[in-house]
Amino acid sequence: MQRVLVLPVVVLFLSSSLIWGQMPRRRGEALPRGISEIERDTLSQPESLKLTPLPEWSRQGRFTFMRMDGGVMEQEKARRSTYGRSFTPEESQILGDLYTTHADRMVTLMKQAGVTWVWITWSNGWSHDYEAGQWVIMRPLIAKLHTAGIRVTAYLCSASMFWQNMFMDEPRSVTWLAFLPSSIKLPFGAAVDRPPYPFTPDWGPVPYGRRSTYRFMADVGNPEWRNYVKTRVGAAIDAGVDAFFFDNALAGRPKTEESAGFFSDIQRFIKDVKKSPALLSTHIGAWLPHTVGLNELCEVVYSGGSEPGIIDGKWRSNIATWRYQRSLVGDKPMYGEVIANFPPSGTTGIMSPKAEKISIAEGAASQFSVANRVFGPFLKGIVLDEPKAMAAWSAMGQYNRFLLAHPELYAEAKIVPDVLVLVPDQWPFDDESGVGSFLEFLVQNSVQFEICTLSRLTSDALKSHRAVLVAGIDRFSVNQLGALHSYKRAGGKIYSLGEPANGSELADASSSTVVLATLHRNEEARSEALAKLSQVLKTRGVRFDNPGHVVATVTQVGRGERVAAHFINHDVEPHTNLRIVLDLDFLGSPLRERAVKVYSPDTGCDQVTGVTVSGKSVSMTIPKLETYLLIAAAND
Repeated sequence: MQRVLVLPVVVLFLSSSLIWGQMPRRRGEALPRGISEIERDTLSQPESLKLTPLPEWSRQGRFTFMRMDGGVMEQEKARRSTYGRSFTPEESQILGDLYTTHADRMVTLMKQAGVTWVWITWSNGWSHDYEAGQWVIMRPLIAKLHTAGIRVTAYLCSASMFWQNMFMDEPRSVTWLAFLPSSIKLPFGAAVDRPPYPFTPDWGPVPYGRRSTYRFMADVGNPEWRNYVKTRVGAAIDAGVDAFFFDNALAGRPKTEESAGFFSDIQRFIKDVKKSPALLSTHIGAWLPHTVGLNELCEVVYSGGSEPGIIDGKWRSNIATWRYQRSLVGDKPMYGEVIANFPPSGTTGIMSPKAEKISIAEGAASQFSVANRVFGPFLKGIVLDEPKAMAAWSAMGQYNRFLLAHPELYAEAKIVPDVLVLVPDQWPFDDESGVGSFLEFLVQNSVQFEICTLSRLTSDALKSHRAVLVAGIDRFSVNQLGALHSYKRAGGKIYSLGEPANGSELADASSSTVVLATLHRNEEARSEALAKLSQVLKTRGVRFDNPGHVVATVTQVGRGERVAAHFINHDVEPHTNLRIVLDLDFLGSPLRERAVKVYSPDTGCDQVTGVTVSGKSVSMTIPKLETYLLIAAAND
């Protein structure tokens, strides 16, 4: 420990203005510690963790979500973080005053945007003594949000420590640090070969050696750190929050069992000690076999996306990513954010009204509630009622209110797949080639699909699908091959993209690894993939000509006799005269003539013409598709 004890000595010489900003110190006042001594002593350790049954307001299709970070502790965090480096002094001040001076404006904005669930900054890496100044402020704000019918998630960081503050206020926190692996050698000399784990993506030897960081990461396996976090959680529950979000759960590269233990411990504290129904979610970053399991310890699943549309000549959509993630979390509610395509950090931009609409529509079609992140110029713009920001905010409200008005189109919805796509367990979206681009290719061609990762392959996973696409898999185990053989004997069809070392004889159609790797840029590869796909797939749930940049997604709602076909136009200009055919052969009975209804949040765009119903097939023309239109078919 001698190598880290020098750090608090440095802190003692720091200017208090650098550490504290404008947060009141409140040294003489009692702190809302959140855990009583009795609660600590009676903390139970049940054999199995029982999650909170989902309340109706939190079910997918019945809420809209927004993150609204703010307060002095967020202002101080931004000053020490990449995303805040582009903030002007005015933007920084509005961020700091969001929960005080602008609190009423914030609640009004939430109502205007049709938001029913918002997250606010509760704890992001400072000492209890420092953060308590904001906790006091948050109580009346949470009450105001509840009065407005808005549920509240408290944002907490799992492991951040702003060491200048923490080491001074909590001297024992120097023993809570996570450390870089012992294999990393840094240019500090032999005595400092394992420095504290910094909060920075470029933590390699050279960058670390020439920079000082404001944040170190705590060891989530440390019992004292866990108790410190529980104090924050307890104070938030006492303030009335409805849910928690934990960021940076894996930033210090803890062992899997340490991460799982941390969240199990937090859940037991919420449920068993505080007796609270508060829901839990976290951020796991890239979804890998050893990280996805953290979502099983949560009631709600968080993810994110990027600004969709035609950007720099490239068609960008989030649907493939969100569908992949949905395949790994089952029916749990998913919420999150999209980030504007805006330099330098991509976190502070104002998206166009069109992009706001597309992102919300993509989320609705993917069973995922999203909204643009509100920081910097966007936050300043809506607080000060600036036209550009308010145009985007108005678009969000228009679409959110539409979703909330039609839960019958979204609640308990599930994708109706044409095919099952079997993919490796590795995160597929790291580059533009390979499995990730193939999933994007299917989305852009409105092929309806579910995803199964290789480790989850079983006969049961295959049996309800007419066709299986195998993408980028190198080798199958004996049991996996057995499942595929059983599927083939039952009449299933297989299209393989790639060159597996075994099992290639099972494919009814196949394409090389080169085709898989060049789909994103090679028209010949795309044509081959569509031709081979048609060999194994007799029908598709939705078909249309002249699609432009229109994506269609088909879902079943509720008990399955209601179908919603979502059409999303990613082009800036409206798409006209789109002739479509819906093949709904999975329905239990033929459709009646008046079974089709049309919905759109875009004014004057809820019309179709030339509707023809034949058994379980429906054909029609969409005269004008501005951004988003739904066609619902049901015999109820």
